[in-house]
Amino acid sequence: MRPESEEACIFCSDCVTACPKSLRPQHLFLAFDQPERSAELGLSECIECTLCDQICPSELPLTESFKRMKANQRIIAQAAQTAEATEQRFLRRETRIQTAAATLKVRPKPKDALALIAQIKGGSGS
Repeated sequence: MRPESEEACIFCSDCVTACPKSLRPQHLFLAFDQPERSAELGLSECIECTLCDQICPSELPLTESFKRMKANQRIIAQAAQTAEATEQRFLRRETRIQTAAATLKVRPKPKDALALIAQIKGGSGS
């Protein structure tokens, strides 16, 4: 959840000037619910120095937002990793089941067994 702020960004770009990593904090702030966009803007490069917070005339909680965005991205990455591991486990299971089904020897029913024995006996005497 995005941290609350009473004011909106006025795009003064003071935060851009203050950022030691030359990021665009105002654009990162607006990309809160857009993980792909925030990654493009370099969210992972933010060192959370709070200089953008200190200079922002709107007193936006920029650094807190960036921390939450990073936490959300970690959760998304972990969920994707878990999903991938689950899929791989499922595929291995399916392979085991298919292999077992292909090598499974089915015991014939008694009447089929008798017919098979009769066929073998009849074929060997010829």
